[in-house]
Amino acid sequence: MYPNADTQPTSFTLGKRNLWQETNLGEGAFGQVFKVREQGSSQLFALKNIDVSGEKIESLQSREVNMLARCTKHQHIVTLYDVKIVGSQALILMEYCSGGNLNKRLARAGITEDRKLRWMSELADAIRFLHSQDIVHRDLKPENVFLTSTDSIKLGDFGLAREYTALKQGDETASDQDYVSYMKMYFMSLKRKTPVSPATALFIAPELFNCHYKNTADVFSLGVIFYVIQTLSYEIFEGEKYFVGMVTVNGEKHGFGKALKLDRNIQLPLSGVNPRRRRELVRSMLHYNPKQRPSAEDVYRDVQDIENDTETVSLSEPNQD
Repeated sequence: MYPNADTQPTSFTLGKRNLWQETNLGEGAFGQVFKVREQGSSQLFALKNIDVSGEKIESLQSREVNMLARCTKHQHIVTLYDVKIVGSQALILMEYCSGGNLNKRLARAGITEDRKLRWMSELADAIRFLHSQDIVHRDLKPENVFLTSTDSIKLGDFGLAREYTALKQGDETASDQDYVSYMKMYFMSLKRKTPVSPATALFIAPELFNCHYKNTADVFSLGVIFYVIQTLSYEIFEGEKYFVGMVTVNGEKHGFGKALKLDRNIQLPLSGVNPRRRRELVRSMLHYNPKQRPSAEDVYRDVQDIENDTETVSLSEPNQD
């Protein structure tokens, strides 16, 4: 019997590996993730168990496997080890990241400025690699960023990743019905209280609310992640702390992307991002116009330059916002 949320811990075989289910790591819109251990070697893995009975969901998850298989050799992207389809279940065996996800890591003390910059550099490195492979992630948020035992970044959850070769050839307003379906599922989950993160829509670019996208949508989401890494800004949803960027528009708080969709001239609260050079990088990444945002390659180079610079963080630096 394969792991699921309703069974007791069990042993099972996947490919050539004999595995033992240990704990349930979490639950999402499409299934559960378990920590499993290989019998003999004691190596730990993460096993994603997905219900693929629905045609749309099957499309999303087969895409995740394909994207991970193409990107799994990168040092800052989770490694894919095996895939098996059993009836209506898809079992995806992946690298286990013992450091948890970035959202939980940001809640713990002891994050130095050097570490913040290293995370920014590693994230930008992962995204520039994806874009070099003509892949756009589309679901960048701290919960999909994982950490190893040495606090190194591993980007995961490629369920919404998509090739954008056609977009590069001129179709800048292509829509994606799978993405529309996912976002409808997200908003319905808020009413039904199904296990979809309440932070899901708080990291997406303004254009994605119309399901228009290019790789620059990832740059916007990455900019929001950089913002929360630098400021440790958070909100409480359903009793849980989520590190997000929000701003008030017409008396209501919204994520940066939705706020800019409502009012493209709104001033985002970037004064907490210091020093100024980091703030200007984040500001450029959060530009309303996708064409005005830097590429992931440019972001990576800028972060590298900042790391190599002798800049210092001044908590009393005058605000420019």
